[in-house]
Amino acid sequence: MRTFTKEQLAETVKKHGQWLRSEAGGERADLSNAYLSYVDFDKAYLGGSNFSYSDLRGSNLSNSDLSYADLSHAILKHADLKYVNLYGACMRGACLSNVSLQWALGNMSHVKSILLDTYHITYTRDALFIGCKGFPISAWWSFSEDQIREMNGEDAVVWWRKYKSLIQQAVTLSPAEATTQEDEQ
Repeated sequence: MRTFTKEQLAETVKKHGQWLRSEAGGERADLSNAYLSYVDFDKAYLGGSNFSYSDLRGSNLSNSDLSYADLSHAILKHADLKYVNLYGACMRGACLSNVSLQWALGNMSHVKSILLDTYHITYTRDALFIGCKGFPISAWWSFSEDQIREMNGEDAVVWWRKYKSLIQQAVTLSPAEATTQEDEQ
C-alpha cells in the first residue's frame, strides 16, 4: 500500500480542489491502494476522488463531500462519516463495520438515507442511525419506549410511535445492498 505524508495529502486535496474548479494545475485525487488510517479529512471536498482499495480505518471523513468518489473495496472500519455526502459514491466491496454514519447522505444503494420530521435516518444492510444514535437494525425494533426516552426524551418517544412502522417498512421494502461478501453472510 502507498503511504502519504501530511504535506503530500494536503497537496493532493488542494490539487483536487483545483481539478474540480477546472483550474490550471488541478488533478483528480488518486488515493487508491493507500494506507490512510486515522487521517483527518474533516470538511474535505473530495467529490470524484479515488479511494479504491485504500485503508481508511479510523479516519475522520466527517462533513466531507465524497459524492461520486470511488470507495470500492476501501476499508472504512471505525471511520467517522458523520454528515458525509456519499451521493453517487461507488462502495462495492467496501468494509463498513462500525462506521459512524449519523446524518450522512447515502449513495442510495449501500447507504440509504431518509428525513422524517425531526430526525435524519441513515441505514446500511445491518445498521440504522437515527439522529445521533446508531445500532444494529434488529436492536431498534426491540427498543422499549423507556429506552427511546432515555436516548432523547419524550419528544423522541412521540416521534418513534409515529414513524417506527414506516421506518420498518422502508428498511424492509428498500434494504441497503451488502457491500462485501462478509456482509452478505
